[in-house]
Amino acid sequence: IMMHDNDYVDEKLPYVNNVTSTVIPPSVNCHTSFTETLISQQQLTAPITVPYMHPELQLPIPPLHLPWFFGALCFSFTLGGIMKLYWTPMWTKRGGDSVNGKYQRHWFPYRTFAWMLILLQGPCSFFADYMHMSNVSLWHIVDRWLACTNLTFHLGELICIYRFTRPCIYASYIACTAAAVVSFLNSQHAQSALDTEGFIFWHNCWHCFPITLIVVCWYENVLNRRWGEYYPFKNDDNESIKRGECGGVLLSEIAMSSKNNLRRSRRIAGKQPELS
Repeated sequence: IMMHDNDYVDEKLPYVNNVTSTVIPPSVNCHTSFTETLISQQQLTAPITVPYMHPELQLPIPPLHLPWFFGALCFSFTLGGIMKLYWTPMWTKRGGDSVNGKYQRHWFPYRTFAWMLILLQGPCSFFADYMHMSNVSLWHIVDRWLACTNLTFHLGELICIYRFTRPCIYASYIACTAAAVVSFLNSQHAQSALDTEGFIFWHNCWHCFPITLIVVCWYENVLNRRWGEYYPFKNDDNESIKRGECGGVLLSEIAMSSKNNLRRSRRIAGKQPELS
């Protein structure tokens, strides 16, 4: 590796003196202080993993000292999968087409998506982004494949829930997804620029993506319990459940409540209740 400007190396690698372990090929010819630091550290610490080579500088990346909460947030995807199973929405059970007068489950693999987040995405994210962040490892390949697959599932879910979800809730899901994608792109840029603090901040924002979805899902469940489902699903008697204009109030419940109040008022007045 030939470097023509030593100041360029110092500018791009401000934290080089904090290197604890790495591997240098015998033919490396770089800054003197950088080499001496690595050799002195190698005499104390044996290399365990293969360091990641920067694609532009062609230098081994020193190990990152990531905070503990960086590794903890990797399991936010696991938490998101658990909450998806705990708050299974109505559209997954009754969102399919009606066959022989009975409702069908929606075709979207909702439970498969949740179990992939729980069993695969969380642990792989921890090993790739925390344990082997600055090392060459197969965990990075598996983590990228899972991230792309699960993001595709999430985008497919956003398409499926459009007609089942309140507009304000749907807009919140879209906003959270857009913010997560921007955070991930910024973390990639910070990683290429060797900006450790920027990478930690933006990648933590990316890992907070499932937490923001949990908050939106919780608020959606609060609205559904208070006002009823937004979409007119069919009940067990295959009768359409209609919603009011105020965001899901059931018209059948309003009519039944008014009828009961009228009967009670006639009894108090000493009159015979009307025959329904």
